[in-house]
Amino acid sequence: MAHIDFDQLDLPQPKLRRSPRAVELPFTVKIVRTEDQLAQAVRLREAAYSRHYPADPKRRLVDERADKSSQSLVLIAERKGDGELLGTIRVETGTLEPHPVEELLPDELRFAESTIAYLTRLAIVQGAESQLVKAALIKALHRYCFAVQIDWLIVVAVPPMDRQYLRIGFEDVHPDGALKPLPWNKKIYARVLAMDVTAAERNAKTRNHPLYDFLFRSFCPDIQIFGSLTGVWSRPRLRRVAPPSQEVLDAALGLPIV
Repeated sequence: MAHIDFDQLDLPQPKLRRSPRAVELPFTVKIVRTEDQLAQAVRLREAAYSRHYPADPKRRLVDERADKSSQSLVLIAERKGDGELLGTIRVETGTLEPHPVEELLPDELRFAESTIAYLTRLAIVQGAESQLVKAALIKALHRYCFAVQIDWLIVVAVPPMDRQYLRIGFEDVHPDGALKPLPWNKKIYARVLAMDVTAAERNAKTRNHPLYDFLFRSFCPDIQIFGSLTGVWSRPRLRRVAPPSQEVLDAALGLPIV
């Protein structure tokens, strides 16, 4: 048998996998776990809604039963260092029983027998980080819904608040974009918007959305909503990169509405 010198063979070299890019944020995003965290989120909501509806004190929010429902999840963004609350958002799912927001959905095949989550109570502190906080909360919310097998994210928004959701990737549920009265408050008319959780990444890539990389491709270790599933000894290889610039955020989200 002839001797083969493997060192002389021109064999294809294995490709080395590069470590994931990690976007480091100046804040952390986490799930509300304590009464104090929830109280801070409620105060932030009240301040935000007071700015948007100064002449209507009934629209200013107080503590709500949905905050502690087994079908709800409240997220918060906390600044590193001083722990100041920068933003909050709540998602309510209809997996155990129908959510009232489902009354606003048309009788269409795409919503039939689908899992629905209702996005609500978005509130952001005004400041230089407001757009990044908003984008990070939406990213965290999408990741969570994808993980728990939610099909559709629904939001109802009173103009001009609807613009921020349209820019992120939500679309009109009703073709004419008509405002609909809310089932829980017939005096309020809002635009009903939806995001296909599974198709969101593909749609953003197709439209060349300015925040596509950040929302769907980048790894953010500061988004800690799945922290309980992370091994305490794990130390992932990370290449730190900066978050999206203010110019990119403004191009993607428009004028700040917080």
